[in-house]
Amino acid sequence: MRRSVLYFFLVFLVFGFISCSKELSLENRKSSSRGSLKSDVSQECLPKTLEGSYIAGKSFNDSNYLEVAIDVTKTGSYFITTDTLNGYYFEGSGNFGNTGMNTIRLKAVGKPLAAGTDDFLVSFDSSFCFFTANVLSTAISSPALYTLQSNGSSCLDFALSGVYATGVALNAANKVDIKVAVTTVGSYSLTTSPVSGITFSGSGTFTTTGIQTITLQASGTPSAAASISIPISIGNSTCRFPLTIGTPAAGTITCAGTIPNGTYNQGTPLTAANTVQIQVNVTAAGVYSISTNTANGFSFSKTGNFTTTGMQTVILVGSGTPVSAATSNFTASFGGSTCTFPVAVVAGTRPPPTSTYFWRFTSGGVSYQGGIDSAAITTLPPMAVLNFTGTSTGPATGDTVLNIILSDVNGAFTVNETYSTSVGPTANAGFFEVAKNVSTLFAANPISGGPTLVIKITAHNTTTKVIEGTFDGTAKDGAGALKTITAGQFKVNYR
Repeated sequence: MRRSVLYFFLVFLVFGFISCSKELSLENRKSSSRGSLKSDVSQECLPKTLEGSYIAGKSFNDSNYLEVAIDVTKTGSYFITTDTLNGYYFEGSGNFGNTGMNTIRLKAVGKPLAAGTDDFLVSFDSSFCFFTANVLSTAISSPALYTLQSNGSSCLDFALSGVYATGVALNAANKVDIKVAVTTVGSYSLTTSPVSGITFSGSGTFTTTGIQTITLQASGTPSAAASISIPISIGNSTCRFPLTIGTPAAGTITCAGTIPNGTYNQGTPLTAANTVQIQVNVTAAGVYSISTNTANGFSFSKTGNFTTTGMQTVILVGSGTPVSAATSNFTASFGGSTCTFPVAVVAGTRPPPTSTYFWRFTSGGVSYQGGIDSAAITTLPPMAVLNFTGTSTGPATGDTVLNIILSDVNGAFTVNETYSTSVGPTANAGFFEVAKNVSTLFAANPISGGPTLVIKITAHNTTTKVIEGTFDGTAKDGAGALKTITAGQFKVNYR
């Protein structure tokens, strides 16, 4: 949420959500799917991949795109776009055929007008996230000068991701991170020679010198089971990293008698203790990757290697943060077989705030509360923007973040004034977001057209710079379901 202090309302009020040149084209390009963009607690799109070189005055090609992750809760069509900055934007459309985590590609459209740093806003359903694109000037648009970091012939501190199995096409999870030393900024494009049907490639722009990490995406289909070495060359520098291609395992899974291990509390991140045991009848030994859908903010997965056939136990490890106190069904997939098991989440609780400056509210019988980390009023004549953030108190301190932004069209926050999350850019507007790790717990903002949460100023001392207020209404959870927010209260000391 670090960018939201001005950026959100500049997009909403000044740009009118998205540039007018795209308004008409958007009218007939609605999304029937539902879900939420994945981001960290600062609303940075995460994970994300920005590819291609961005150079002032240079048109884009197919190598210029952004990939972001969306947790899909309802399948259907989608059309996703960013705001327009510096003469360009990103957009993509298609159809979600499966729920759970999906990676989509947004193509860059337009041409950067000037060098600089552009902070873009991506929005989908009731969620949004930010990412940064660095545009180089024509003076430094030539290829970068850089060398591979190595330890002897091995690539230094490389990180290989994904499962590699014979005859199984590679996907976005198959990639490698390598380190390079940049001596001259500029663009780069790197592709490895094919080995056993596998190629790694990546492109982008270095805007600073020094040691940096680049990600190379794998493509192709492994042709044979083997332990291979992937060579990388940049000028006179070379290095290699090992990769094992396994034979894909085969068999069927069963969830009969499955009992989740660990505790599942609303708003508390899962740990290595949150596991589920399933049974696999292995008919062919080999490498495997078993995962579930994402439900209620979390999922389960496991990769490994079956060395023998017969009935075997696999322990799936959970990840994510439960959003609601409810029982959700998870479907595990392996090859062509599936099975389903339930996991119950109990309501979370928070102790009373201990800070002088605080926030608190209740939803679904659960109390959420914490202290204030920062608050500021920024003047943008004739309007003014109040932005404050706070983190939760209690056992999970620091990983649940609240962000409220109020935009006053008259430039003053006075007692009894109200701010709505479902108004147009000419009225007092409010933004409300509560996130935990990469999961949105609650959200209401004018970008998504509501839902309606009303925030009211109850006290404002301009000498001590303390503002107090209340809020009530509705917000959407990470799955897009409406939730009632009651007994909302805050007290902040702004700068």
